Amino acid sequence: MSRKNVLAIDAGSSSIRGTIVDSELNVVETWSVPLIASTPAPNFVEYSGEAIAAALVEILSRATSSCADISAMAITNQRATTALWD
Repeated sequence: MSRKNVLAIDAGSSSIRGTIVDSELNVVETWSVPLIASTPAPNFVEYSGEAIAAALVEILSRATSSCADISAMAITNQRATTALWD
């Protein structure tokens, strides 16, 4: 029987993290790509949408290079984060 793996992506305020978990709930591998915040004014914090996307692509690349059998992906993020592209 083939083991199915899940890739969990956590987009946080300091990094994008990726973890592969197998069908027995064992952590197979985990990665973290740091994010750099800018503070343009007091009490304001901004992140580059391009930097967030690049970090996500790096995590996805690492995950697919490490494990060919990813059957599902879960994503969680900061509820206050919004990115728009035109």
